[in-house]
Amino acid sequence: MTPGLKEKLIGMVAGIEDEALLQIIKNDIESFTQDGNDITLGLEPNQLEELKNLANEPDDHDIISENEFKSATAKWLMK
Repeated sequence: MTPGLKEKLIGMVAGIEDEALLQIIKNDIESFTQDGNDITLGLEPNQLEELKNLANEPDDHDIISENEFKSATAKWLMK
């Protein structure tokens, strides 16, 4: 663990006065730290396979160039 990271986070949270924001942080911490918290529970096998495939796609899989974007959206700009 990074030295001082926990203390820095505690200090940041201690400075928050917004009750709603504190509740969000609490919920997030509980969600990430509960034993057995598996977001894939309840997924069908085909949904789990699709999720695995998406996670393993290259980061630039769905990226197009600016020229491709302009060409694809040119007809929308005519209206």
